[in-house]
Amino acid sequence: MDDRSRVTELDVRPEFDRRKLAYRILIGQPAVFFRNEVVKTHRLDTSLQFCMDYEYWLRISEEFDVRHVRDVFSGFRRHEQQKTEDMDAVSVETEDMLSRYRDSFGSSVGSTVLANTYTEATRFVLSLYECLAVSARPPELAFDGEIAPFTELLSNLGPSVADVRKAWRRRKS
Repeated sequence: MDDRSRVTELDVRPEFDRRKLAYRILIGQPAVFFRNEVVKTHRLDTSLQFCMDYEYWLRISEEFDVRHVRDVFSGFRRHEQQKTEDMDAVSVETEDMLSRYRDSFGSSVGSTVLANTYTEATRFVLSLYECLAVSARPPELAFDGEIAPFTELLSNLGPSVADVRKAWRRRKS
């Protein structure tokens, strides 16, 4: 959502597949719920500034099952002061962090890229469907906001060119 509480994008997350974490964050951080045993045994790496949640998903998914629930639990507000606005710094830290886990993904780069392409195409289609559904029947929101017009939702369907560039850079590193 934007700084005026307008929902401008619907991001349909795919089913979890740890191998794809090498190229993309598959988990919407604000909507995550953990069992107590996860938090008791694993802490965030607070030395990381931008990708501590991403690194956490990688680490806990080595030991615990991760399940995807296809419901809306949260929203993400985009604004100019968010720390992830500096994508150069985010990319440097993320690529460095991913290099520590590269050998643990257990599949070839080619098969992972192919699977990720399928995942992104599926996300695009599901997001388009959700945009149509939300535009036809706007849901009651749990906050004082509104749904952006269909054309704006449509213009924000992913993956974006920036997403593709990030995935390509990570594949090469």
